[in-house]
Amino acid sequence: MWFLLSSSGGFLYLAGVWRLHRWGGRWPLRRTAFWLAGLVTLLYTTSGGISAYREFLLSTHVLMQMLLITVVPMLLAAGRPVTLVLQPIETRTDGSWRPQGWMRAITASLMLRALLNPFAATVLLNASLLIFYNSPLLEWAVQDPLGHQWMTVSFLAVGALFVNSFRRSAPGPGNRPPGSVYAVLMATLSYIAMGLFMLSSPNLLLPDWYGVLGGPWAIDPVNDQRLAGFYVLVLGIVQGGLLSIALLKRPFDDGPETCTSVTEATVAASRPL
Repeated sequence: MWFLLSSSGGFLYLAGVWRLHRWGGRWPLRRTAFWLAGLVTLLYTTSGGISAYREFLLSTHVLMQMLLITVVPMLLAAGRPVTLVLQPIETRTDGSWRPQGWMRAITASLMLRALLNPFAATVLLNASLLIFYNSPLLEWAVQDPLGHQWMTVSFLAVGALFVNSFRRSAPGPGNRPPGSVYAVLMATLSYIAMGLFMLSSPNLLLPDWYGVLGGPWAIDPVNDQRLAGFYVLVLGIVQGGLLSIALLKRPFDDGPETCTSVTEATVAASRPL
């Protein structure tokens, strides 16, 4: 399933870039590289070795969850897929909606705009982590394939909302949003608290599962949980640092950034043949 989603995402993105170039526009190569790197990371996280060992090692399970929240959303967001979809290439006169119309309707919804508030997205992220690791959801995600897929989709969605909320918070170049930096700090402190808890706590998460599983690698479950805490600390701090730098130096802005020659391409597309 994830191979199909990743390959479809790559094909549609490259088709959009090719179509934009065909109409005279230009799309930065770095954005395509970020998008494809995000899809490859998503595919390996969900279908590679990390997914294979998550049922036996808590550290691998936590690493998978952290990659879905931090690394994958940041790479995909850097590809600017919404900006690519919204590029004005052709006009329609039959009243039907193009993908641009659907995308504008989705991004303009009140619920999505509320969730894309930096503090709301941060609260949602912290609540998701707190509830997941302090409820039967963790056991469900580890033992049940349906629960595992639910965890994958939910954490990927929460991570995407979290990362994109900071782009929405900066309406224009040169506008520094200190409130967004505080939201990033709140999320980073939550990661640090979660990581330190896993590093120092003698109590094992899911002791009836991870505590009794043996394997040829002979890894102590408590040490494996400490490794999980190390993953949380490193990835959480790296994400917080990168988002803070981006907000202070170059605010995330998905606004009026257009590609070269798009206006000319739109005019040409609207002319009768």
